[in-house]
Amino acid sequence: MPDHVGPWPLDGVRTTSWLLRFDKEGDCNSPQTKRQLIQFLQRGETDHIIFFSHGWNNDFQFAGDLYSHFMQHLEPMVPGDAIGRFAFVGVTWPSTWHPDVVGPVIAAIEDRSSADMIEQAARSAASDVPDASQRKRLTDLLMSRRLSNEQALEAASIAVTGLRGARGKPDGGDLGAGSEDATRPEREDLLAAAKALSTADGSFDTDFGTVDAPARERVSAAGETFLDPADLIRVLTVYQMKDRAGVVGSAGVHDLLGEMLGSCNSAIHLVGHSYGCKVMLSATCTGALPRLASSLLLLEPAVNYLCFANEVPGTTAPGAYRSALQRIEQPTLSTYSAHDVPLHDIFHLALRRRGDLGELGFAAGATSAGEPPSLYAALGGYGPRLADEELVDPIPASGEHYNIPAGIRLVGLDGTRERRIDGHGDVTTDFTAWALRSQLGNL
Repeated sequence: MPDHVGPWPLDGVRTTSWLLRFDKEGDCNSPQTKRQLIQFLQRGETDHIIFFSHGWNNDFQFAGDLYSHFMQHLEPMVPGDAIGRFAFVGVTWPSTWHPDVVGPVIAAIEDRSSADMIEQAARSAASDVPDASQRKRLTDLLMSRRLSNEQALEAASIAVTGLRGARGKPDGGDLGAGSEDATRPEREDLLAAAKALSTADGSFDTDFGTVDAPARERVSAAGETFLDPADLIRVLTVYQMKDRAGVVGSAGVHDLLGEMLGSCNSAIHLVGHSYGCKVMLSATCTGALPRLASSLLLLEPAVNYLCFANEVPGTTAPGAYRSALQRIEQPTLSTYSAHDVPLHDIFHLALRRRGDLGELGFAAGATSAGEPPSLYAALGGYGPRLADEELVDPIPASGEHYNIPAGIRLVGLDGTRERRIDGHGDVTTDFTAWALRSQLGNL
């Protein structure tokens, strides 16, 4: 069955919509649709373009559902005669455990047994290891029921060889080139993170990449400690998908954004969810763009909470995405919530580095989500800090005025109170749609 070309209607949505697929290297797999999109924009029939990237563990169908549900909340907030001059452009990229699910040709993931899921997860986690024999060895280790200390060290030693982004290029991370996050982790870092995850309350939910696996032994009858390979898989995929989101954003999505900005005078509104925020931030900060995008809305971003900092503690460098604030016309809006368990309670355990697990110990404005527990806390868990930000608690409800002080370039929106953001995937609501509606201005 041939791939679809042209606009892709979203269920229950009136806005003209386009979905474009990118592979893990950032190459666009929908070149004909992309060409038609640019031709459509050149006709000057749009005033506003919503450019949205999904996050981790979304295949084509799930991404389409996310986009549909979000737009179903937004459209009633927009005057009916204005909708005809809107366009929606959605990015899809390989962020699932199932890399064979590539687009509209495959409607859904087939049900699989736990054993099949573990094998698929192991192969996915090992897929970026450059040496084929080492890749197979890591896959075999990750499919084991348990790992001895020696096996865990071997697995981690192999795994770090694949954690340098696509084509062996190191990922600059979220904390800037002068920070420790600009280097890949050591094997001891991976093992420490895996052990921390094994004892943490809660787990990554399905929106954030968990495989439901049968319970595995961690202590033998003789008292020897073992590592659950599923915990190591979780850590590996946190890094792997973070790297991949950066590659997709800085390559193909950056190019598409540049073409869109150059082909029309429409206001382009960037939106990302989870690691999709890294896609959009990387697209914005990589190289020159023809003009400024109109707005940026980050929904429960799975990036570091200091990525916009004026200066990252312990370095002389700004956060890696500080420059994005000057490439967007309006103040950037970023949601966070204490009810986002993966980002509030778990993320910093997986993305930690040796010697950097302590408290920051700086004073910050009160917020319902609480204070960041470490330098590697998530933006979607605690909101932005050290970036001249304004924290709004709670996130405004539909119809409430967004009163952003003059000169503020970054606003954190706390969804903790009244559970206005009730989980990592709770981003298709009137609260989040109203945030974007506030960025659309008078219509």
